[in-house]
Amino acid sequence: MGIKTTFSQINIIFLALAGGQIMFAAVVLWINNQPTQREAVDTGLGLALPIVMLSAIGIAYWIYQQRAVQGAKLQAVSDKMAHYRISNIIRLALVEGPNLLAMVLVLIEGHMSYLIYFAGGMLAFLFFRPTVDKFINDYQLSASEQAELRSALS
Repeated sequence: MGIKTTFSQINIIFLALAGGQIMFAAVVLWINNQPTQREAVDTGLGLALPIVMLSAIGIAYWIYQQRAVQGAKLQAVSDKMAHYRISNIIRLALVEGPNLLAMVLVLIEGHMSYLIYFAGGMLAFLFFRPTVDKFINDYQLSASEQAELRSALS
């Protein structure tokens, strides 16, 4: 698989995950604004949400950094790009999980204050957006590898 195709796939995955979270949040907000009578349930998970959110973001960052060190040792740019794709999938999934949990808690418990955690999680998700520059820096591409990457992407 080519470098350009792999990088396009990474961006499609990112956009799909971000779009899915935003659409789910929109549906949850729409449901909560309906004039139906439903009982809010206190699950007690709201107390764990900040811990889960911060832990997941920290673990996602740590795992990605560990994988970037491993990936930088690979020889071919295409191998590094494939490794980068997997690293990003892991990182984005780890951040997406608590975001969805926050929205599920909004849906179940009816507390709109959990939207703050969702917003924070989305900011972290956007911060982790895969870019060519991050790939170059994180995977320590040499000048010749950068030239190969730029020519493959153009």
